[in-house]
Amino acid sequence: MTLARANSDSRPGANATSHSRRAQQDADRRLRILAEIIGPLTRSLGANYEIVLHDYRIPDRSVVAVAGRVTERQVGRHDNLTLARAIYRGRVSQIFL
Repeated sequence: MTLARANSDSRPGANATSHSRRAQQDADRRLRILAEIIGPLTRSLGANYEIVLHDYRIPDRSVVAVAGRVTERQVGRHDNLTLARAIYRGRVSQIFL
């Protein structure tokens, strides 16, 4: 039995475009899964914790999910300054990367 290739387009670069699209879809799927679990994970850690999920494919609005209220970050922003302000004000004592 012979299996057909998913992308039989013979144009130059067509396979690269298909691969890029699949990689984007895979990244989107992973972000959705992570966004679903950060709420329960943050609740299990306690009130002094916050988890922020970034998608750096969109750097000017990289925050795609927030769980917890330590830095007051918001979805749709990049908010690097918010974290710096929270550290300066003593609201964040440790950062884990």
